[in-house]
This record gives sequence, C-alpha cells and structure tokens, in this order.
Amino acid sequence: MELGLAGLQRDNITDARNKRLKHKIDGEIPGIESLRKGHSIVDVELGEAKDDPKLARPDTDLSIDPIMRPVNPKQTKILYMGRPYYGREVYLKKRCKAQAPEDRYYFAETSSWVYGWRMKDSNQKSRGPQHGRVWRLAREVSRTGPAPDPAYYQQPRKDPGKC
Repeated sequence: MELGLAGLQRDNITDARNKRLKHKIDGEIPGIESLRKGHSIVDVELGEAKDDPKLARPDTDLSIDPIMRPVNPKQTKILYMGRPYYGREVYLKKRCKAQAPEDRYYFAETSSWVYGWRMKDSNQKSRGPQHGRVWRLAREVSRTGPAPDPAYYQQPRKDPGKC
C-alpha cells in the first residue's frame, strides 16, 4: 500500500497544476465560405483545374477533393482493346507498376507511402549491379522446384565417428 501512495501523490500534483491552466478561448468561428480558402488541391498547387475537371468548382462547394489524379485517356483505351495483348492486366501494369505513386495520387494517403514518395527528385538514383555477381547470387539463393535440399541444409549427424 505504501508503494501506491507515492504514485497517488504524484498524480494529485499533476492534476492540481492542470486545474490552474486556463482554457484557450476560441476566436471567431469561420463560416462555410472560408472553410476551403487556401486548402484545396488547386490552392496548394498540387493539381490544376484544366487537367482535372473535378477540381474546377466554386468555393462554396464543400465536397471532398478527389484522391487520385485523372487517368490518361491512352491508358483507358487499353482496357477496351483485345485480350491477347491488351486488357486489364496490361492496364494495371501500365497504371500501377510503371507509374510512380505521385503520378497517380495528389498526395501521400498514409504515412507508409512517404518512403516511396517523390523518388524522382532524389539525388541517389537506383541502379542495377555493375557486374553479374548479384544476379547469380539471387538465382542460387532463391531456388524453386522439386530438387531436394543440398546436404549442408540438412541436420548434422550425431554419430561421434563421422564429422
């Protein structure tokens, strides 16, 4: 019981200090007409109204800004072309894998996107290996197929006569 009294005393001191703090009184509450001023995608210069018609709207319209940038019409045509060389798979490769995230979205949606965001602006360009050693290592390490594991992957023998 004595051990808990020290924590109780500490908490009471903290509560007493917080009671003395004065509340911040809000100033003027802005009206609807000033809610979007300076905070839309066009005002922050992340997009232009001529490129995306969803961004061209009056200041009194309080609908949410779009998350994704508009799709290039050439990429949209890929969806409706023939199956063997075009279609959904080719569209997804061109839209998702070939393009950087900042080309598809106006801003990073989650904190995990920050790591891959705006990689084009980086000073350090990612390059492949200058010599073929890395590929050979990757090929040998990532084996697949029905072949058994090599002998050095197996458990060592417990016989005292053989090493």
